[in-house]
Amino acid sequence: MENSDTKYAADAVLRLDEALDREVQAVLPEAPPSWAPEYLRLSWALRRSPSQAFPWARSLRILAVPYAVMPQMPLPRAENPELTGLVSGYAARRDYHRFTLPLPSSCRSEIVIDTKPLAEKTLAAIAGIGSIGRNNCLLLPDADAGNFLVSILTEEELPERRYPQTDYCLHCGNCGELTEPRYCISTLTMEKRGELSPAERQMLNGRIFGCSICTSACPGTVLPPDFELDLEWLLTASAKDVERTIRETPMNYAGVTLLRRNALYVLANRNTDRCRELIRRFAKTTGSAFLRTVCAAL
Repeated sequence: MENSDTKYAADAVLRLDEALDREVQAVLPEAPPSWAPEYLRLSWALRRSPSQAFPWARSLRILAVPYAVMPQMPLPRAENPELTGLVSGYAARRDYHRFTLPLPSSCRSEIVIDTKPLAEKTLAAIAGIGSIGRNNCLLLPDADAGNFLVSILTEEELPERRYPQTDYCLHCGNCGELTEPRYCISTLTMEKRGELSPAERQMLNGRIFGCSICTSACPGTVLPPDFELDLEWLLTASAKDVERTIRETPMNYAGVTLLRRNALYVLANRNTDRCRELIRRFAKTTGSAFLRTVCAAL
């Protein structure tokens, strides 16, 4: 299961049984938070009982892997600041959901990275890998939030490997009100469908996918820098060309229509002649009725 070329920030093993379920249930309330997206609400009960969600598995190995492990992808970079759309640095790299490790052929095993009903942050905190900070990120020593979690479920009974549970949050207050769900730019750019309200449009502040503000607020965190995507390319290239370009990045999760919606709002917020001209050109050529509606409202 080990890949000697990959540097893990942390590595732990938990035994999947009813005792672990009780540990998870002591942390996660019976009902999901009011701001939870639909997929989280629907899978909440399973997330609180990992041994029931994965009855075939006996062990859970949890790895914390730095985002910088994933290679940078060839994306069109903006040359004109007016036509720049910010993409969170991790999303300009190969999709971390595609991270792979060799698995043993002698038993059933599965890699899970934020794609199954597994409370990964809670389990990582239970294992002592890190602690959940005020910004709702898993923090490793020195308040490092720059990692993603890889969960490996296996029917092999591995020896448990836990660490003392430690609070790594510095309680510095840097993340402040940014942790409030209503301020979450990532949710607006990635999850919320349809049109955004005028207040939500202003919150984007140049971002078209993701946001690293809360994460990077932790003093010990080192993240890949935001990528300055060329919005003229995003709005004038064919949808198929854009799809091919983002296919292996996390931006593929949002899809072309949502990225273009966000780009239109960013350009409208800047309200320069060149930004307005690009919006007008796009409105004349797009085949999306929804995006034409967005253009008409700007």
